[in-house]
Amino acid sequence: MPGKQRPRNPKHDASYKNFFTHPRTVADTLRAAADDFARHLDFATLERMPASFVTEHLGQRHTDMLWRIGAIDGGWIYILILLEFQSTVDRRMAWRMMDYIATIWMRLGREDLGPGGEYPFVLPVVIYNGERRWTAPTDIGDLLGPVPGELLGYRPRLRYLLIEIWAEMDWPGSGAAVR
Repeated sequence: MPGKQRPRNPKHDASYKNFFTHPRTVADTLRAAADDFARHLDFATLERMPASFVTEHLGQRHTDMLWRIGAIDGGWIYILILLEFQSTVDRRMAWRMMDYIATIWMRLGREDLGPGGEYPFVLPVVIYNGERRWTAPTDIGDLLGPVPGELLGYRPRLRYLLIEIWAEMDWPGSGAAVR
């Protein structure tokens, strides 16, 4: 029924979260969803990281999962996995992901930075299992209003990898999709 909200099911949510606490699940998901990118990852180094942060101003940020994995050519790549269990699409998800990534970078120590002080790449991943298709922008730049052509180079860009899992598959091509 249109407009009907699916009630939250804590046991269902917990089972998804538990599923993604296993390195093999994360590795298999990355191989399937980001296969070109996954070729550059050393899956033997996959390591779960703390996913709650205290910010500079004593605020708190909580995400569902944070992993890091070594790149085959050296360095670390952080995999931010945000599991979405809400019944409606969050139009501001790209903003939330940018906020989480900035928080992760701010809390990293010198030992986490590259030899030139560069910050590691963070791959933001949203796994969505809502009843309706995800329609929110997957790039922060798409949340902004029109920009004159000469200013486009200053428009922020940050995309997240979207994996949709459709529990009630009622449209053509239903199943898992990656965008």
